[in-house]
Amino acid sequence: MPAIAIRDLRPHELGFHRQMLWEAVYLPPEEKALLSRDILETPEVRRYIENWGRPGDRARVAEDSTSGQLLGCAWGRLFTTDNPGYGFVDETTPELSIAVIEGNRGQGIGGALLRDLNAVYASEGIHRVSLSVATANPAHRLYERIGYRTVHQDETTRIMVFGGF
Repeated sequence: MPAIAIRDLRPHELGFHRQMLWEAVYLPPEEKALLSRDILETPEVRRYIENWGRPGDRARVAEDSTSGQLLGCAWGRLFTTDNPGYGFVDETTPELSIAVIEGNRGQGIGGALLRDLNAVYASEGIHRVSLSVATANPAHRLYERIGYRTVHQDETTRIMVFGGF
């Protein structure tokens, strides 16, 4: 793993945040290659970053300590029963999203980002977070190693929770 620093997402980095939203959309590579970036404009996807900075919004980025290159981002947002995210549990549980730039995956960056974001929320008194992961996405193994537990699963998706069991 490169030497990384994890810090808050800065306001001028919202374009990177949007790029990470694209990276967080999971499809097998051959299917993702055919997917239009217009998917970022659909209400189901754009709600994850739209009007960033609402109460409960937290985002952390990993950057290469030497070059300053941004490597990945993990963020959390509260959703409502009327407008839930894919990993919605309840209105007091932030739903996390995470992405690491291709070429930097498998080096521990994602795990470091998730542990850090979990700690940020815990420092604010929020001891349970959730996420959604495609059942075909091998990232679910990372989430399990960190301590996330599957609370719901269907043919295509798992909802996983960390803390508050």
